[in-house]
Amino acid sequence: MTDDVHDAAARGRLRYGIVGLGFIAQLHLAALERLTHYCDVELEAVAGVDVDPAVVRAFPLRLPRVSGDHRDVTRADDVDVVVVATPNDQHATVVVDALRHGKLVVCEKPLASTLEGARTIHRAGLESSREHYVSFVFRTWPTVELAKQLIDAGEIGDVFGYRGHMVHGHALDPGHPHSWRMDPLRSGGGAVVDIGSHAIDLARYLVGEVAAVSALSLTVIPERPTVRGGSHRSPVTVDDHTALLMRFDNDATGQVLVTWVAGGESTDVAFEVLGTKGSLRFTWRRPEELHVARLGQHPQTVVIGPDDPDGDLRFPVAGLGLGYVDAFVSLHKRAVDHHLGRGVACPTIEDAWRCALVVDAAQRSAEAAGAWRPVLADALEPGSGMLST
Repeated sequence: MTDDVHDAAARGRLRYGIVGLGFIAQLHLAALERLTHYCDVELEAVAGVDVDPAVVRAFPLRLPRVSGDHRDVTRADDVDVVVVATPNDQHATVVVDALRHGKLVVCEKPLASTLEGARTIHRAGLESSREHYVSFVFRTWPTVELAKQLIDAGEIGDVFGYRGHMVHGHALDPGHPHSWRMDPLRSGGGAVVDIGSHAIDLARYLVGEVAAVSALSLTVIPERPTVRGGSHRSPVTVDDHTALLMRFDNDATGQVLVTWVAGGESTDVAFEVLGTKGSLRFTWRRPEELHVARLGQHPQTVVIGPDDPDGDLRFPVAGLGLGYVDAFVSLHKRAVDHHLGRGVACPTIEDAWRCALVVDAAQRSAEAAGAWRPVLADALEPGSGMLST
């Protein structure tokens, strides 16, 4: 099956299956529709717990087969690539089954709801004959890739400092209903797991491996209605807001803030990288721009456009505007190109495993009132963090 997937990709035709029927699955599907401008993409099957016809009709692509059993996707002979977009606690079961049946896998972040589940996926990935991918969509954004290229080329010197954040405001509303993301058994944690995975991955990608973490977490809204407008309320035991300090292996320092209770704020992903010869700044609110400041030179703002690696998949003129779906397009294009050995990077299961280790260290630190905790790089050791349970 491995050769079959490679041959299919080389011919420019890939058959996809999606496990999941929620919001994120729809983003992947919209991206696959855009990917048809690059290669021949065919959606063969979708599986999920909820197969309500209204949900199915909301999908942007034709759905030839819909099932309530993930195995109808992970074991289908006419599926080359499996996209896993389920709640976190289902990732390990679905991913491992897909790997065992020779599929190329693109899994949503985080890797799993527990560190043990993440290790299971990581081991299964190591046993596979090829790399598989994880949906860290912000690191495949061309402006972020440009920042990485400048850092690696030494354009800002030796990196000594990093500051980043990912913020949402939707959950500050006390009427925002309880969901699986607020159930630690299903999600593995709150904001630090859900959006923190993105923020931590960006820090790793741009600066390097994280050695130790100090974190403080808050649950700002202690209970929520089970349904919007309902009278029954459920306790919230995961974090709404987490602030992290990091020490990297190269002795650089890092600050990362993740919150889904930033009142009045639109979603933002941002970072600043400080080096001995300059600095870089990026914000998702101006996603086509990278601010570059070099010692002794006037700062400049670089605007990506048709010359970027995915220009053929986007608007032909710089500055017309890009959106969140474009980030998923970049991810899937990178996955295809990386699989075919075309010299591009794409976030892998290995990246997601290392991110899970940092999240675990952050959760253990938060439960110890911010005490510094090492990132456990080699052994699955018990801890008090939710991901460790």
